[in-house]
Amino acid sequence: VTGDGADEKAADLTVELIVQRGGSAAANYDDVSDFEGAGRMVAQAVDTYGKLDVLVNNAGLCIEHDPRTVDFAEWEKAWQRTISANLNGPAHLAFLAARQMRAAGAGRIINITSRGAFRGEPDAPAYGASKAGLNALSQSLAKALAPHKVAVLCIAPGWVETDMAAEHISGDKGRELLAQHPLGHAVEIEVREHDLFGNALEQGGVCFDRVAFFAELGQNCG
Repeated sequence: VTGDGADEKAADLTVELIVQRGGSAAANYDDVSDFEGAGRMVAQAVDTYGKLDVLVNNAGLCIEHDPRTVDFAEWEKAWQRTISANLNGPAHLAFLAARQMRAAGAGRIINITSRGAFRGEPDAPAYGASKAGLNALSQSLAKALAPHKVAVLCIAPGWVETDMAAEHISGDKGRELLAQHPLGHAVEIEVREHDLFGNALEQGGVCFDRVAFFAELGQNCG
C-alpha cells in the first residue's frame, strides 16, 4: 500500500483496515513518478512477501490547465506533473513488477485509466493524454508479457468517490457530470473479500464504463 510521499494518512488507514480484516499489509510513502521510488516500492513488496503477484496502478492527479487561459509556464508545470504521475509512474512500476512476475512464472498488472482518455479533457489536456497513453502502454505490455503468463488489464471506472474527484462532483457542475454516469451517481468505495478474477468485477458493486482485458494474445476482449 503506497502513499504519495506527502500525505501518509491514506496509506496508514488502508493498512489498518486490511489488518483489521485479518490480512497483512505494509505502507510505502515513495513518489510513484520517481524511478528510484518505484524501485523501492517493488523491492519492499518482494522483501516483505517473497514475491509480487499483482500490481495495481491507481495513483493519479488531475490539474486544470486550460490552454485558452494559462501561460506557458503554468502549462509546462501541469503537463510535467500530470504525465509524471499518471503515465511515467505506472510505466516504471509495471516494468519493475513485470521482471518479478516473469521470474515467478505469472502475474497481473491492473492499470486504472479514465473516460478522459476517450472523451477529451479541454480543461486538463494532460490528464486525457496521460490516460490515453496508459491505455496504449497497457496493450503494448500485454502483448509483450502474455507469453510469460503476465496479464495486463485496463479499467476505466467512471466517477468514484475519491479525494481527487470530490471537487468535481459537488455542486451544480457535479450533478451535470454525474448525469453522464450509467449509475447516475458516483461509486462508493467498498471493501469486498473476493477473488481478483472471476467474481471481482461482478461483486465489487461498480458499473464500469469501460473494461479492457489484455491477455493471452494481447487482444481487447471487452
